[in-house]
Amino acid sequence: RLSGRRWHLFTVPEHRFFFSPRSLDLALARAGFRRVSCRHPGAHYSPAYLLERLVKSLSGDTRVVGSLLGWRSLRERSVYLNLFDIMTVEAIRVAA
Repeated sequence: RLSGRRWHLFTVPEHRFFFSPRSLDLALARAGFRRVSCRHPGAHYSPAYLLERLVKSLSGDTRVVGSLLGWRSLRERSVYLNLFDIMTVEAIRVAA
């Protein structure tokens, strides 16, 4: 929500909408499905990637931190982080 159209996984044409569990439930119900689970998996990110995405989300201009993004120590390490921005949903078809 904070990043809006600058969200790091917002790629058109694959992603055109932002969903909440409630909006997914409504869409699934219209299609004849019912949600049985919803998980938010985390991922490993390099500190350079996180810094670049944060700056890009807030200002859109990464030139401010350009030299830092090239630091090997920031590119080669990784941090496990759950941004709760990815949802994995399982649903079943509702019997007619």
